[in-house]
Amino acid sequence: MKILLPLAAAFGVLLGSHLPASAADEKLVGNVRVLSVDGGSATLTDASGRKTQIQPGIFIRQGSKVVTGSGTTVSLLFQNGSSVSVQPGSEFSVDEFVVDPFATDSVNFQKIKNEPSKSVTKISVPQGDIIFEVAKLKKGSTFDIKTPVGTAGIRGTSGRAGVAGLALATGSASFTQPGGSSQSVTGGQQVGRTGGATAAPPAVLASIANVAAAVVNAAPPNAFQGAPPNITPRQESSINSAAAQGDQAVAQAAAALAAAAPQAAAEIAAVAAYFVPAAAPAIAAQVSSTIPSAAVAVAQSVSQVAPQAAQAVAAAVISAVPTANAAAVQAAAAAGASQSAPAVQPGANPNQAINTGDQGSITAGQTLPGATGSGGAGSGTGNPPRANQASPR
Repeated sequence: MKILLPLAAAFGVLLGSHLPASAADEKLVGNVRVLSVDGGSATLTDASGRKTQIQPGIFIRQGSKVVTGSGTTVSLLFQNGSSVSVQPGSEFSVDEFVVDPFATDSVNFQKIKNEPSKSVTKISVPQGDIIFEVAKLKKGSTFDIKTPVGTAGIRGTSGRAGVAGLALATGSASFTQPGGSSQSVTGGQQVGRTGGATAAPPAVLASIANVAAAVVNAAPPNAFQGAPPNITPRQESSINSAAAQGDQAVAQAAAALAAAAPQAAAEIAAVAAYFVPAAAPAIAAQVSSTIPSAAVAVAQSVSQVAPQAAQAVAAAVISAVPTANAAAVQAAAAAGASQSAPAVQPGANPNQAINTGDQGSITAGQTLPGATGSGGAGSGTGNPPRANQASPR
């Protein structure tokens, strides 16, 4: 476990692993990092209903929806080591993503083959398609992809899924059609609306392999540095509900949640500040006032996800908790800001394109890319760049 500040041990700061003690025996909401946005614009709608332009480097959570333009590709890395490339002209949502606690800073996400802890992932592709690379899952984990023509149950494989169905380059999966009939699909096969696995065209398999490899190669080892902490789904749902009501409501909700789980006060405050960065000082003040013993940890955690507000956060905490060690609070805020997500992957060229082959989108009634139809090989335009990571929003 990485400790972010020399004095952190004295205050119980656990941000290096993002694991609130109150949730040690239950699944926590996982993070998904945007590695790249290539070819134009894409929109993100978060769980509270707010819509923004999606940017490289931000983190998204369950309940989020990504919509890509006709020439835009978005590459995502999940905290369980799996990756998804949302193809042009697609809608994609993270319906559920929860993980068992683990120390994210102990995982090299460039080399990960097996997921680090058990997880539950449910994603949907109601329009367009995605290319995915799922790390080998632990026993008890699930990774489901819902499409208009069926739901794929993935165990650790690479493939393409969307309105035309499922194609696998490696591994195996189950595919359940809306009527309830289920069948197995193995590497090299595809299945669509009518059922019955058939051989996938070589162009489809090559596209999957190229895109999946490009996304994995773009993932930095420290991909989740600066990510918002993992808290329980119930806690996050309360914060999202409050976010729709305004900044003050978020601060109040965070304080109430901290009062119910004081050992997770810093993590709760950080997630609230991540979703509503403009309210970071108010959130830090209210949570620290509610749990004064957590003042230093709150200053650090909130500043990590809202580094631009670190000085204001420190001032707000000192004002809210006059008995707090002002020097320690200021040092914690500065350390938190320094541990925010790196702006650019060290050694990477954020504008360097990767030749990923076909990334054309497909629509209802078309076959998978590489077969007949306008979604065939070479129809796409996207060439996603290497990771261009920005500080969290």
